[in-house]
Amino acid sequence: MEKLSFQTLRYLWLAGGICFTVGAIPAIAVPSSLTDTGLTDTGFQIAQVLPEPQATLKLTGFRATVNLSNQTDRPISYAVVGETAPRSLEKGASVMLQNLRLPSSLLLRANDDSTSERLFFNIGVAAGDTAGVLNVTVKDANPNDGNTSVYLDTNGKVYVD
Repeated sequence: MEKLSFQTLRYLWLAGGICFTVGAIPAIAVPSSLTDTGLTDTGFQIAQVLPEPQATLKLTGFRATVNLSNQTDRPISYAVVGETAPRSLEKGASVMLQNLRLPSSLLLRANDDSTSERLFFNIGVAAGDTAGVLNVTVKDANPNDGNTSVYLDTNGKVYVD
């Protein structure tokens, strides 16, 4: 693979070519043609990897309610990007996050008490009986074999990463 210069990478970033997403939908832009002097006018090709959604909500607007339940054996920290500051949820507790704007990313975190290593979770998601309601259940997972986030898109699709 050809190494890109700092100027080329800076141009890609400024042109919106390199996309970093929070959540489960990574996107990578690749210049369709490179020359020794930089990019040609041929543009970019977008390669996007879309996993299967874990659930789909029926929406009545661009808002959602998330019922978050901590079924792990420790407190967890959670935050909705752009909506809430990090908060703590005790083991066995639940919380309802109402009127979240879509798209939205829910981030989860806990550390192992003995090693301080970041833990991963078994995250279950299911559409609620009411439109726009998502039930999220967080359980312990095998070390380094699990997830740490939930992404809700504007079409009601829910991805776990």
